[in-house]
Amino acid sequence: METNRKRLGATLTLTGLAAAGLIAAPANAAPEEGPVDVQLLAITDFHGALHEAKQARSGTVTDADGNVIWVGGAANLAAHVDRLEAGQENSILYSTGDNFAGWPTETTIHRDEPTIELMNMMGLDVTGVGNHELDYSVDFIKDHMAKGKCFGTVGLDSCFTDSTGELFEGAEFPFYTGNVVTADKEKPILPGVHVEKVRSDGGRVHSVGFISLTISPNRPGLPLSYHPELEALNIAETANRFAEQLSGRGVEAVILNLHDGPPRLPNKPGYNECGQAGDLVGDINANLSAEIDAVSMGHRHFSFNCIVDDPEGDPRPIFMASSFGRIVNEINMQLDPMTGEVLRETLTSENHAVTRDIEDDAEVAAMVEYWVGKVPETLSTPVAEIREDVTKERDASGESALGNLIADSYLADANAKAEKDGYADLAVAGTQSGQGYGADLTYEADDAAGDRDGLITYGDARAANRADDGIVTVALTGAQLTNVLEQQWSAAADGAVRFEPLAVSDNVHYAYDDSQPIGSKVVPGSLTLDGEPILSDETYRVAATVPMAYGRRGHPAFADYADPERHGRARAAFRNYLPTVPGGVVAPATDRVDLISAGE
Repeated sequence: METNRKRLGATLTLTGLAAAGLIAAPANAAPEEGPVDVQLLAITDFHGALHEAKQARSGTVTDADGNVIWVGGAANLAAHVDRLEAGQENSILYSTGDNFAGWPTETTIHRDEPTIELMNMMGLDVTGVGNHELDYSVDFIKDHMAKGKCFGTVGLDSCFTDSTGELFEGAEFPFYTGNVVTADKEKPILPGVHVEKVRSDGGRVHSVGFISLTISPNRPGLPLSYHPELEALNIAETANRFAEQLSGRGVEAVILNLHDGPPRLPNKPGYNECGQAGDLVGDINANLSAEIDAVSMGHRHFSFNCIVDDPEGDPRPIFMASSFGRIVNEINMQLDPMTGEVLRETLTSENHAVTRDIEDDAEVAAMVEYWVGKVPETLSTPVAEIREDVTKERDASGESALGNLIADSYLADANAKAEKDGYADLAVAGTQSGQGYGADLTYEADDAAGDRDGLITYGDARAANRADDGIVTVALTGAQLTNVLEQQWSAAADGAVRFEPLAVSDNVHYAYDDSQPIGSKVVPGSLTLDGEPILSDETYRVAATVPMAYGRRGHPAFADYADPERHGRARAAFRNYLPTVPGGVVAPATDRVDLISAGE
């Protein structure tokens, strides 16, 4: 694809702006020189959506008249960006975050490297960090996505061969977030401010500053990106502090790139309308410095386009550009040729639908098809040997070999770096279909390419454990852990007893009496760890997925945890565990739970 704009961007800290010449020294502009035209193009929450979506939820937008329009697809997005950039001397393309951590198979299994290839092809200048950029770790952004540093096994865990035949080399654009810090609030994980330079017709240089901020990752309600070791500083205070610093350094055009937004609206406006969003963005607008000229929002996956008065009464665009590549926002503005300040009366903002009636970008379309075609090859990658079937079939106590294997993998993942805080004494895993329980692991080969008897492929492992949430260790007392186990039983609407068994790691054993009432089924004194009784007033570290630990899987006693520590992702933990089983994977014995029936 072609890029029509000048590539003048720079990644600098505030202290380096003047030295690098990105801040114009005071001087008189040529008398005949007019305002400097600048175009800003924004996307958000792309989530690796390379293909045209077939579902209305992720593939349509609605206009002001209620007409539903089918939109999206990477090749269409690239074509629309090219169309909008055509003829623009000063055009800046940026993202408000959640570019990757997508759900499409072709992006997910390739660690979202296809998304980075697309953004590089489109000429993305800068991106904010969304919560999903933190789905793995801070190091994943800084070392792998930004620098191309490989981890794990090349071609399985990272650094796949891209559509040009080259190994992944990382993003050609920087990542920013100015308010996410370590929990002690002393160390930002990334810089917060990026500056792009633009030029007037007479060659004079001016600067456009981008302040990128992120919704807090210290929220268990975000199960993939939950990081208890991180915190988010106040958005308005942080934005205003950066805006003041930029202004003090001579950067007079300032954009807030905020990965957060108002809650979903009961009556969402047309994709280019303001509607109820105007009321909901009122608080953030009122608390932001008038030095901020426009606000790009994200995270909430819908569209609005508002122009509201800032605290000094000047017009300020505040918008959100949907998700999945469905919308591109375009701001056009003019800068004072002498000071570089935004002439607010010239500001316009428009959300453009990424319609499918455009001639798509052939180069991007070929790139998408390459990654889709690579899926079978990647899924057929050998992971481990297997000696017998490992099935999800439950015995009388509710145990299954597959559930036990998954629980063991969580314990291993949490203890992979046992020298650090956050090790686990035991692990608990959900065994319901919505909690990761998937297909059996079988000795006999299936019909997939490259499979054979006795082989577990990447695809096999992926199908067996479908949970992709983060894994955490948390501190629970023995009494709390017992209550978690008691909550395997609950009353259904019709009064029947519903049993949703949990799997426990192989160092745990307990018994339950099915004749006892709900809340009293675990046999007192039967719960042990490594053969020793688990004591009610002692504290134990338990590994589980974030939704489980947060109490969102029907076990609210879990939510009383303390001292959470983030580890890896559930699917990767399971896959990485399989080749460590000595002699090949076998079905773990289902002897961790004893059922005592009435009369025994």
